[in-house]
Amino acid sequence: IPIVLIDSYCGDHYYHSIRIDDAYGSYLAAKYVLSRGHREIAFFCGQIKENGVMKKRLLGFQQALEEYGVPYQEQNIFEGQIDYRNGISLAKELVSKKLPTTAIVCAADILAIGAIRGLYEEGLRVPEDYSVCGFDNIFTSSIITPPLTSIDHRLWARCRSAVDQIVKQNDQGHGADKSAVMADKIEYAPQLMIRKSTGPARTSD
Repeated sequence: IPIVLIDSYCGDHYYHSIRIDDAYGSYLAAKYVLSRGHREIAFFCGQIKENGVMKKRLLGFQQALEEYGVPYQEQNIFEGQIDYRNGISLAKELVSKKLPTTAIVCAADILAIGAIRGLYEEGLRVPEDYSVCGFDNIFTSSIITPPLTSIDHRLWARCRSAVDQIVKQNDQGHGADKSAVMADKIEYAPQLMIRKSTGPARTSD
C-alpha cells in the first residue's frame, strides 16, 4: 500500500513525507510581531512534545526573540489543547496574571480566534490592547473581526503533492525492494499573511 506522511517528523527514511517548515513559520510570525515594536509576547500552543510540531513552532518563536535580543521567558508560554475554548481560557489566564504582554503568537489559528474572543470578554481590544497572530491560515481567519494575521501552511500544495507521490508509487509498482528506495522528503516554505489583528505595541499611559 503506498504511504505518504503529512506533517510528520517520523524518522523512518522509507516513507515519503510532506510537511512545511514549522519552525520557520513560527519564526516569521514572531519576527513580524517584534518588528511592530512588541517585546513582551506570549506564545499559545498545544502540548509540547520532543520533536513534535509544537516543539518546532516554539523553536521558531525562540529564534526570533533571540535575533531581536529579547529574553525568552517561560512565564510567557501557555500550553493546552488546540481548540477554540482553550484559546478563550488561555487569554483569560494571561490577563489574570497581569503580565506586561502586548502580543500573542498562537501555534494554531483556532487558538488565536479563541484568544481574541477571550480578550473581548475581558473588555480588551485587538489589536489596540493586544496584537494576535495565528498559524494555519484557515478560511475563518480571513472573515472574523478583526481579520487574523496568520501563517499560511500551504495545505492545498501539500495535499496535491501527497496525491502525486501516491500515484508515483503506484506507477513504480510494489515489487521493488524498500531498502533500495530513497524516499522523497518534501518541505514547503510557509508564508506570512498580514491582516488587521496585529498592530504596533501599545505604549504606557
